[in-house]
Amino acid sequence: MIQTLTGRERVQKILRREIPDRIGLSESFWPDTIPSWIEQGYPAGEPPWKVFNHDLIKAGGNDTTAFPKRSEIIEESDQWRTVRDGNGATLRRWKNRPGVPEHIGFEVINGDVWRALAGGDTRSQCEQAARRLDMRDDVADRRPAVAQPLVR
Repeated sequence: MIQTLTGRERVQKILRREIPDRIGLSESFWPDTIPSWIEQGYPAGEPPWKVFNHDLIKAGGNDTTAFPKRSEIIEESDQWRTVRDGNGATLRRWKNRPGVPEHIGFEVINGDVWRALAGGDTRSQCEQAARRLDMRDDVADRRPAVAQPLVR
């Protein structure tokens, strides 16, 4: 029988690639979600991580933008902002409320465009970071022999 772990123990096991008692839980919610739930009976003042027994409260962000600082506003109205982001994607976002952006188009449509935009370094920041991580001895020593490298 597997013992019940604390959230901290569970996450540590997952990061060590060991088998936990259950999958680790973490979630984030749209700003409109909690007020809507409170109207439906959710306990006001209680943080979701506590109510739903999450193991991670906030894991932080990871900027995987291929070309940081290369974002530009293309069009703007009182409700929307259309932007070409650092990945070459053209996105329309609400200005005054949360939501998933509308994906309008993509500048990078083939390898030639990617190489031209990259200016010679065709590895994204994420890939570069993964390669650095993969080369660290302490990470490599803990990796099971059957695991694949992070990036080939």
